[in-house]
Amino acid sequence: MQEALELSIEKWETIAIVNAKEGCILYDGADATCGLCMLYFASGCVDCPVADADDGATYCVANVPYQRYHIADTVEEAVMAAEAEVAYLKSLM
Repeated sequence: MQEALELSIEKWETIAIVNAKEGCILYDGADATCGLCMLYFASGCVDCPVADADDGATYCVANVPYQRYHIADTVEEAVMAAEAEVAYLKSLM
């Protein structure tokens, strides 16, 4: 689980950096590129630390920064949301 969490953190760190550097909002790859989703998505997020921290919400649909990334209207909002996702994931370590 620790390795999957670290991969998820690296994913969002990279997204924040590339968005800021290139001035764009990248498609994040959703569950196909998330280390945690690779472990937990097929089971409906059972035992996923993100779901557990969010009262059992599945598929990152509740109160997580991931959702803010998908509604970002500007690059700045997207970068802030990606950075917030990094901080959120690190808080689960």
